[in-house]
Amino acid sequence: NSPMLNPHTVVGESGTSAGTVKLECITDATIIDLLVYMDTGDLNFKRYLAYPQDPLLNSKQYRLTISVGGSIEDMRGNVVQEVVYTFNTAP
Repeated sequence: NSPMLNPHTVVGESGTSAGTVKLECITDATIIDLLVYMDTGDLNFKRYLAYPQDPLLNSKQYRLTISVGGSIEDMRGNVVQEVVYTFNTAP
């Protein structure tokens, strides 16, 4: 059972602003600006939507990091463990 997240601690990385959710193109060693919104239909504060501000390029490897360095908290102030997903885009 996942915890209810504190929405004030869920922030996408953008430009020079560090975020608690980060998307990187591993292939090119670049950070993708990312907007993260709470799903307004989820009253349990558990589902968030991430929108890259630039299209993801074909044939690249990406890494999505959630709770960078344990920076997201639940509603009780407990740190949410960092989770990393790696994926490839289609050719």
